[in-house]
Amino acid sequence: MNARSLSAWHHSPKSDVAPSGTSRDAVSYRRPTAVWPAGESGLSGLEMTGWFGLMVPAGTPKDVIDKIYADVATVLKDPDMQAKLAAQGMTPVANTPEQFTKQIADELQQWGTIVKTRNLQVH
Repeated sequence: MNARSLSAWHHSPKSDVAPSGTSRDAVSYRRPTAVWPAGESGLSGLEMTGWFGLMVPAGTPKDVIDKIYADVATVLKDPDMQAKLAAQGMTPVANTPEQFTKQIADELQQWGTIVKTRNLQVH
C-alpha cells in the first residue's frame, strides 16, 4: 500500500523547472510537458521513487493485517481520494502486504549494494 510521487517537480508552479526523466516505466502527463521514462534516456534499470506505506508491529495477526489492507485498498480506489492524491503528484498503489514486504526487501538490497559499492558513510 503506497503512493508514489512523480517528483518534487509537482511543487514548482513555474515551467522553468523540468526533470530529465522519471523512473516510472510509464510516461507522465501530469504536466503540460510530458516526462519520459529515464530508460529511454539510457538510464535503464533506474528505480528511485518516494513512497508512503503502512506498517504494523511484528506479530500482528494476519486477519488484522488483511482488514487494514482491504480498508486502505478501498479508500485508494475512491475517485475523490485518487483526485486528491493526483493533485499532489501521487499515484495510489494498493500493494498487498506481501508485495509491500518484497518492495522493501528489494530496496534494502538495491541501496545496500550502492552504499557498500560506493563506501558511503554517515558522518
